[in-house]
Amino acid sequence: MVNRAAKISFRKMVYVAIFCALAVVSSGVSFPIGPTKVFPFPHAINVVAGIMIGPWYGGLAAFLVSSISGCIIGLLFVRVF
Repeated sequence: MVNRAAKISFRKMVYVAIFCALAVVSSGVSFPIGPTKVFPFPHAINVVAGIMIGPWYGGLAAFLVSSISGCIIGLLFVRVF
């Protein structure tokens, strides 16, 4: 039988993956006011993740989102000599 703690941990990791995917896909969405981006949508998803799955797993999701988004944006702007 599966341990209850392992089942809860697996469920939270699935939630981390879902929130991470949603935030990376929506990383281009923001609400600009003047020359600034006031409310980037991935931040809202990170806040919801922190509320729903707890601060440690929410922080893990936010870290993964920033790492993946940074890699994607970095790969888009790489110069080829």
